[in-house]
Amino acid sequence: MKQIWITLTACLLMVGNASAALIQETIAEKTLINGLYYHLTHSAWPEMGIADTYDAVVLPKEQSNNSDYVSGSITIPGQVSYGGQSFVVSTIADNAFYQCTNLTSITVNTSLIGIGKYAFYGCSHLQDVTINSSDISFNGEYIFSACGALKNVTFTQYNSVSNFYVADDAIAIFYGCSNLKSI
Repeated sequence: MKQIWITLTACLLMVGNASAALIQETIAEKTLINGLYYHLTHSAWPEMGIADTYDAVVLPKEQSNNSDYVSGSITIPGQVSYGGQSFVVSTIADNAFYQCTNLTSITVNTSLIGIGKYAFYGCSHLQDVTINSSDISFNGEYIFSACGALKNVTFTQYNSVSNFYVADDAIAIFYGCSNLKSI
C-alpha cells in the first residue's frame, strides 16, 4: 500500500505541480540498532503538504562476510528508534543476510514492503521464514536461493494474493531450497 501511495504521489507531482520537490536526507548511513544495521532516511514534500516519512532499510554487516552477522532466530521489527525519531522498517536491502550461515529462522513484521536480491542467499541453516506484512514485493533474484535447510515460508497477513508482487527480474527466488515443504 505504501509503495502504491508513493508511486501515485510521484505521478501527481509530475502532472499537477512541476515545481514541488522531494526533499530526502540521510539521517544515518549505516547504524547498528539492536543487532542489525540500518540506513535511515527522512523524506518530505513540503510544497505538497504531504507528511514526512522516516524509513529504515536493513543492511548487510559487510558485503564480503556476513557469516557471523546474526545467528539463531531473529525478528526484523516494524520500526526502530534513533535520535528520538521512529523509523519504519520498509526494506531488506540486497545481500542483507547473504550467507548468514548461523541464521535458523526469521520473522518479518508488518511494515516491510520489499526484499532485495540475494537477501537471504546461502543461509544454509535457515529453516523457517514468517512474513507478517500484507504488502510485499520480492524485488530481486535469488532471494532465498541456496537455503538448503529451508522448510517453511509463511505469509500471515494474506487473504488473497493481490498485494504480493514478484518483480520481473526476481528469478530463482527459491533455487536450491530442496527441503522446502510449504509456502
